[in-house]
Amino acid sequence: MDSEARAQARINNLINQDKQTDSTIDNQFEVTMDFIRYHLMAFYQRYADDNGLSVSQTSQQVNQWDIQQWRDVLKRMNITSWEQEAQDRAKVLSAQAGINKTNLINAIIGLGLLNLTNQQITTIGSRLNSDNDEAIEDLRQELNLTSAQVAILRNLDDGDDWQDNFWLASDGIRNNVEITFNNSLRAGLTQIALGTLLAVHFSNKEKRPNKSIADRIGQLVNSAKGYVRTYSSIQINRRKTKAYKYKPEIKQVKWITEPGCCKLCASIQRSNPYDKISAPIPGLDSHPYCRCTIIPIRTHSYDDTDEEDDD
Repeated sequence: MDSEARAQARINNLINQDKQTDSTIDNQFEVTMDFIRYHLMAFYQRYADDNGLSVSQTSQQVNQWDIQQWRDVLKRMNITSWEQEAQDRAKVLSAQAGINKTNLINAIIGLGLLNLTNQQITTIGSRLNSDNDEAIEDLRQELNLTSAQVAILRNLDDGDDWQDNFWLASDGIRNNVEITFNNSLRAGLTQIALGTLLAVHFSNKEKRPNKSIADRIGQLVNSAKGYVRTYSSIQINRRKTKAYKYKPEIKQVKWITEPGCCKLCASIQRSNPYDKISAPIPGLDSHPYCRCTIIPIRTHSYDDTDEEDDD
């Protein structure tokens, strides 16, 4: 199998893994929506009258039943196992939950979203680590890298604050979900309105994130899937670029497109080859979700002398 065929096989393998990760992220979303739906229905059934649920009803102070709902949620979530970022935000929600019923409901929804975000970050991080490990092992075998060079690739600082960025995205989604819920309360939350609030739409034309908290949370689900593909691609190809610098017989690289690539990536491929030092990085110099890759062009064989030091 030549280098281009191997590269295509690796791309296809990553795409198949992406589909499996998508399934995991979708399942996390479904469990989260079941959680939110259960607790919203519990509050609705307890406090709604013939006209539904209103702001005046939920503006009342929390009672013992409300407090027990919050305690049950905290016990179910196992917050002590969360990342510190999630735990810090949960403390803020705990303070919010004691203000009144409206804030308690929003805090419970927010806690469900925090749990989802914590799971997504774990899923994303696990995939990035796994993809990097596989890429480094491929490079070690393909380029006959030394142990020191492999160690450098493993410890390479990507400078990607993806976790911080993802938490910011989650905070924005959580704020918008709270606004959407509060707007529904102001309008009078009837059973029909509650159904609209919890409706999950799969078609982009049907999605109404300003009306459905499920559609709004779905935006974070799509972001999680995008983070896996984008940052995996960037980190893998950064390690390739670094590894190629160790080999003097590699002067240039080729851009290899994924199946059904976009016009941008096709144009990048048409400009092959690229100097290995300044070659574009898939996902960074192309677009999010990109699964294209770069491969080396060897000029002639050298011995094991490296082009640069192992630092």
